[in-house]
Amino acid sequence: MKRQFLAALWRELKAQGILNRKVYEPAVLAQFESLIKENSVEQTDGAAKQHQEIGCLMLAAYRTLKTQVDDQNMLLKVLGAALRAPNSWIIRNSTRAMLLFSRDPMTTLVNYTKTRIPPMYGDVFEFSTEGSEEEQFTMRISTCWYHDFFVKNEAKELTPLFCAWDMNWTEAISAAKHGVIFQRETTLADGGDSCPFTFIRDSAGGRRR
Repeated sequence: MKRQFLAALWRELKAQGILNRKVYEPAVLAQFESLIKENSVEQTDGAAKQHQEIGCLMLAAYRTLKTQVDDQNMLLKVLGAALRAPNSWIIRNSTRAMLLFSRDPMTTLVNYTKTRIPPMYGDVFEFSTEGSEEEQFTMRISTCWYHDFFVKNEAKELTPLFCAWDMNWTEAISAAKHGVIFQRETTLADGGDSCPFTFIRDSAGGRRR
């Protein structure tokens, strides 16, 4: 993930006319190593190490580049694009394929969310669920490692970039095609008390086979 993120980051920066990779990348990597040591996580599962690596890498890139880039909104946009780029095509299209071949996309999404998402994110996140696949289902995240990490390191503006990563798969959900409406009305990053991922069955669209 580190190499993929950095490659995507420099592609995005080059498009903005920032070409000093040989100058900035060593500084990013040095900052990254320092952050890894300062922000160790209890290795309760394999996911925790992955969160630590990409979180520290994002923060290292942000701290290094924000002193060199005048347009901070542009920098956040570039960092977000670099985060989303690796594997985005695969994630989006695998979600589409899963829903295309599903007898009931609502049930498939609920089952996937309940069984696959918590192990994927690991013990440094806290989840709860409400409802069922019949009409409406919500998976609620009450503790997010990224939110806590960036608040602790005084860079809470980075958390929404990780919230936006979920668009890689949620954008593949179509009410017209699948009969499912996806909503996430608030997030911890927005000041909410949780991040609710809600799926609503839409009888006007989609199909059951």
